[in-house]
Amino acid sequence: MVLRASEKADTIWVATLSGVACWLVIYLLLPKPMWVYVFGHEFTHALWTWLFGGKVKKFKTSSKGGHVIVTKNNFIIALAPYFFPLYALLVIVVSAGT
Repeated sequence: MVLRASEKADTIWVATLSGVACWLVIYLLLPKPMWVYVFGHEFTHALWTWLFGGKVKKFKTSSKGGHVIVTKNNFIIALAPYFFPLYALLVIVVSAGT
């Protein structure tokens, strides 16, 4: 009822459903960039290992998965990709610079 009371509320659904349709087409037809995701995930482990004074012995990524072998590990390094969104922070930094 609130939507109907506002002016031109019906037109928002055209844009919303069009956006949903575009997203579905892109999601279903384009290849998934899994290597980029895996690289960011493993690189975040490596980055936090360096920040805590450890060393990265091995770093491997592919579209099927990856792993990092480090000399130091702790709670923060292990969970770093989940509380430190690398790509989101890169977007924020680039956006702030423009």
